[in-house]
Amino acid sequence: IILLVSKPYADALALVRVIAVPMILSSSTGAALFMSIIRDQKNTYDRIGVLVSARAFHIAERTMQVLRHGFTSETAQQLAAIIYQETNVGAVAITDTEKVLAFVGSGADHHLPGTPIASELTHRAIQHREVVFADGLQDHFRCPLSPGCVLDSVLVVPLHMDNTVIGTIKLYEPRNKRFLNINKTLGEGITNLLSSQLLACRYEEQKNLLLTAELKLLQAQVNPHFLFNSLNTIIAIIRKDAERAKDLLIHLSHFLRKNLKRSSEFSTLEEELDHITSYLIIEKARFENRLQVEMNIDPALLHLKVPTFTLQPLVENAIKHGISTLLTPGLARIHAYRRDGVACIEIEDNAGTYHEDAHNDGLGIQIVDRRIKNLLGNQYGTSITCEPHQRTRITVELPLEVAP
Repeated sequence: IILLVSKPYADALALVRVIAVPMILSSSTGAALFMSIIRDQKNTYDRIGVLVSARAFHIAERTMQVLRHGFTSETAQQLAAIIYQETNVGAVAITDTEKVLAFVGSGADHHLPGTPIASELTHRAIQHREVVFADGLQDHFRCPLSPGCVLDSVLVVPLHMDNTVIGTIKLYEPRNKRFLNINKTLGEGITNLLSSQLLACRYEEQKNLLLTAELKLLQAQVNPHFLFNSLNTIIAIIRKDAERAKDLLIHLSHFLRKNLKRSSEFSTLEEELDHITSYLIIEKARFENRLQVEMNIDPALLHLKVPTFTLQPLVENAIKHGISTLLTPGLARIHAYRRDGVACIEIEDNAGTYHEDAHNDGLGIQIVDRRIKNLLGNQYGTSITCEPHQRTRITVELPLEVAP
């Protein structure tokens, strides 16, 4: 360009000869520096993205067990404390659609849990189902509760479940601290993860309720038959041995009362054994010498947490579909022991009549297995082995300790 526009040409040529090499070198160096800056900026964005994702997943991991207990004031307080610790923002609040459930950080003296939502920004986020951000530079958070409140910026993210807003998560910063974009991105990511966790926990809760309902329905179908058979047995015995008939009535009353009163998800192995003992005493009276029962229980497992109504359907299945079909004496064994860090409970009969494709015979077993897996994890549950005409053994595997 210099040679084309400059005159005289000889002087321009001499100038180019002097500055050509430095210009080429400086241009190349500048281009290299520019590309390096672009590359470093991309790497920085990648590192920030990885950092945000890692922190969000770490928070989600910490909050998973909390959310299993639902979205309440107690769990909201725990969630707020976890988010406050992990993000290092000025304050964290969690609300439902009407009131503040939890508040941690600066301003906790007047942002009190249990009070109605006062911020227009929060109302807007709930009504319009959108993220609301006051950055403290162009838009400011004006605390409606205290003119001396130090909080100046806020991120309000709606919390969803089944496409319905159930509350908000709010991150605040004070006047002397800028609201970082990384915390804005992190806040939105955390809320999305928590919404997914709440939905998953609700699904698990509904699945467990369905399994419990199926189990109760199964028992409602069985109990009338058991009651009818038990009363007939007691009527037959009362003519010969009134005292024994009285004891059987007490056991029948005890068994039915336990069926009605046991509403919690878990009971101890000792309580489960107490429940089936009354059942077995009545069945032994019914079958007389055709039914023998052996129990071998590790005393250290008596306080083991067991999903309620685990043993009774399995023992009933062994007698109803196994031993009752025998013409020779039947034997039911119940054995509880430890193996490889797992609690094992075996229910065995000497009939060996189990068929995998027999739907009615295995319905109670299937419900018990699904309920254990739902409550305790897929690594636990029931397994069945059968030697035709020799024995059927149902093994229940449970954790030695159940997480609260």
